[in-house]
Amino acid sequence: MKNIITLLAIISLFISCSIRKKHYLGTLENIKYAVSHKDSLTIDSSKTEINKGSYCFEMENHAEFRGGTNAFRQFVYDNFKIPKNAKTGENLILVTIGKQNNLERIEVLKHTDEDTKNAIEDLFKLKSLNKWSSAELYRIPVKEQFEISIFIENEK
Repeated sequence: MKNIITLLAIISLFISCSIRKKHYLGTLENIKYAVSHKDSLTIDSSKTEINKGSYCFEMENHAEFRGGTNAFRQFVYDNFKIPKNAKTGENLILVTIGKQNNLERIEVLKHTDEDTKNAIEDLFKLKSLNKWSSAELYRIPVKEQFEISIFIENEK
C-alpha cells in the first residue's frame, strides 16, 4: 500500500512539473490623452487660431508604435518570457507614451506573482520598445496612456 501511494505521489509530481504555461495579449484598452494644464491652454489657443483660418490637418493623432499596434503587440508577445513558477491569470499594465516620442513609463496595475511582475518590468525596459511617435492634439504633443493585459494560462 505504501508503495502505491509513493508511486502515485511521484507520478503526480512529474505531471505537475510538466505543465507548461502559455500567454496571450489583450487589446489596447482605456486609451486616453494625459493633458497638462499648460498643454490645455496651448491647445485652446490653437483651436482659436484654427477657427479663424482654414487649416486642413488632423485634430488628433494617437501615439503610434513604429510599425503600428500589431507590431507593438507582436514584439511584447515574442519577447515576454514567462517565469518558471508563474501563476495563471491576468497581468494588467498601464503604459504612458510621453511627449518626446518615448515610452515614458509603465505601471503594473495587476499581477499574478512577483516574478511575473519583474519579467514585465524587464520587458518594457528593452530599448526596442522605445520606438514611438507621440500623440498630438491640434498639433501639440501630449502624453497618452493605455492599458494592455498579458494573460498566462496552463498549456493544454
